Amino acid sequence: MNGVIIFVALWPIAFAALLAFAAHIEPGSGRWLRRRLDSPQSGGAASAAYCLQRTTIDRFFTFAPKMPPTVPPEVAPLSTSFETTS
Repeated sequence: MNGVIIFVALWPIAFAALLAFAAHIEPGSGRWLRRRLDSPQSGGAASAAYCLQRTTIDRFFTFAPKMPPTVPPEVAPLSTSFETTS
């Protein structure tokens, strides 16, 4: 009987924890929901930081030195790279 009393006392806490966890899961994909960067509580500072980061990445790809394509060296086939005796 003590087990039933403990179960009845604890199941609402466990159920509330399960609901709190489920509120952070996206139903369609089962992945964690991401915090929105442009939410009102962030004050727009996060979206300005994202804009600066995106601009920096775009400038890097625009002005970075371009590497020429490399050609792999010619290598002899494995069967001729060592002596075989018969």
